[in-house]
Amino acid sequence: RLHYLNLPEDICMQRLRARNQAGAHQFAASDAQFHQISAWFEPPSDAEGFTIVPYQTDIM
Repeated sequence: RLHYLNLPEDICMQRLRARNQAGAHQFAASDAQFHQISAWFEPPSDAEGFTIVPYQTDIM
């Protein structure tokens, strides 16, 4: 199974900033790193052979 967070970029950015602010992880991605990585992202498709489990909620 492939769990996929199908969320708008602004929600993802809010979550990233909250995660960074909490300081519970060794690595904190910057806004620039987020944008650099997300520029290459493509939503998963059935053709990839995964069972896709989408999540479409903006609840943190």
